[in-house]
Amino acid sequence: MIIFDFNQVAISNLMEQIGSSKTAVEESLVRHMILNSLRTYVKKFRDSHGPEVIIACDNKKYWRRDIFPHYKASRKKIREASGHDWAAIFDCLAKIKQELKDYSPYKVIDVEGAEWEVFAGMTRNYGGMLCFEWTFETIKHHEAQLDYLHTLGYKEMAAQYIVNHLEAPQQWGQLQSNNDKQLYAWHQLTSDEWIDGGWKVANLRPTADVGMLWVR
Repeated sequence: MIIFDFNQVAISNLMEQIGSSKTAVEESLVRHMILNSLRTYVKKFRDSHGPEVIIACDNKKYWRRDIFPHYKASRKKIREASGHDWAAIFDCLAKIKQELKDYSPYKVIDVEGAEWEVFAGMTRNYGGMLCFEWTFETIKHHEAQLDYLHTLGYKEMAAQYIVNHLEAPQQWGQLQSNNDKQLYAWHQLTSDEWIDGGWKVANLRPTADVGMLWVR
């Protein structure tokens, strides 16, 4: 499995086009450069990493911003000081991202609350499984992520508490469409037992507020 950070691929190619000057964004050239980068990496790594390709996107609404409103605030100041037309840049990238969703053969993951880092845990060692961290405080975003991943063809899910975060799950359940708080329901059924079990690592108190979420 090959996973791309869309923002990294897109911004690096776009900045190569406009450089340090105030050159206007050439949408057709940026599109060509992004597609060519994807093609090059897929061709290079598909034999070793498999044919499945996922393009992971930073959504406009980061879940971290719900917790810390000033998350990435400094980047806005840097953009303003650059002199580039960032409204045009973001419009261009949004259009290309939508075209990838509509016309490319790849799975494009772009769901409210998610960032590239959410999907960075996916590696070839997981054999086609995708995993990312969940927290109870942001559980509504993870429910939306599960809904979206179901539309991309993922059929099963497994949730874990944090002590198991480096272990591939043994028990799986069906990933439901319009899952109706599937993760929340699992948490309500299992959290008390988890806490009562007295899990301790390095004298930390048991917590049922964070863990890993897997889909396949």
